[in-house]
Amino acid sequence: MRRTVRGGSALLAAGMLVIGLGACGDDDDDQADAGAETTDGDLAADGSSETAEFCEAAIAVDEVSLGLESGESTPDDFEAALQAAEDSAPDEVAEAVGTMVTEARAMMAAPETEEGPPPMPGEAFYPASVEVAGFLTDNCDVETLDVTATNYAFGGIGETAPAGTTVINLTNDGTEFHEVLLFQLAEGEERPLEELMALPEGEVDELLTEKAFAFAPPGAATFTTADLDPGRYVAICFVPVGATPEALQTGATLNEEDGHFMHGMVTEFEVA
Repeated sequence: MRRTVRGGSALLAAGMLVIGLGACGDDDDDQADAGAETTDGDLAADGSSETAEFCEAAIAVDEVSLGLESGESTPDDFEAALQAAEDSAPDEVAEAVGTMVTEARAMMAAPETEEGPPPMPGEAFYPASVEVAGFLTDNCDVETLDVTATNYAFGGIGETAPAGTTVINLTNDGTEFHEVLLFQLAEGEERPLEELMALPEGEVDELLTEKAFAFAPPGAATFTTADLDPGRYVAICFVPVGATPEALQTGATLNEEDGHFMHGMVTEFEVA
């Protein structure tokens, strides 16, 4: 069970995932509209249609961004969903959403090279992300899952979590970059996690559905949203040991076969 760590996180797929911009063509526009319609009913806790529009738009961004690596969504879909979230942002978080948009677009415009650190958002992204997460938690009809990452363990993930649309908050209290990926295991899969992790990569991939991803540097926090269906889940961090800001800045060689999960950053839980 391995993953090439290229990050994406929260409202704007921050972290190491580089996404192109530009929306053109009727087919792409249709796909973007379909990607934005990801929720049913009124997601606003206060019943406000304006709040509900932003709640749905913010959640749609994460759903679209999650499909980029698999090809289920396109960069045009992502940009359209991103624009919808920015356009619908309530006044009280409009500045924070604007900051996230600015940082994300600058990151996405930066070229990705084989040497040096991957494109990442600036420091302003993360406090803005926390502000937006707080708004979603307080004003949208969502569950919350607060995850703390340290070297090398997850805190805050209990044995069970409620099903439904969920704001997943990630706080990195470690000295290295950390991520939290949530995978849902195939229905009826009962083998122990240790046995599944020993399977060949192709075989285990068929048993997993990626549901959420968040990534944060040391001392920062961010969030993502996900629709958690009932079932068996695993939270895991594949970031290589030694992935400090200094290591990425200097281009130090990290052993990607020695992931954080091998040192304890993997845990199983049930969603019900």
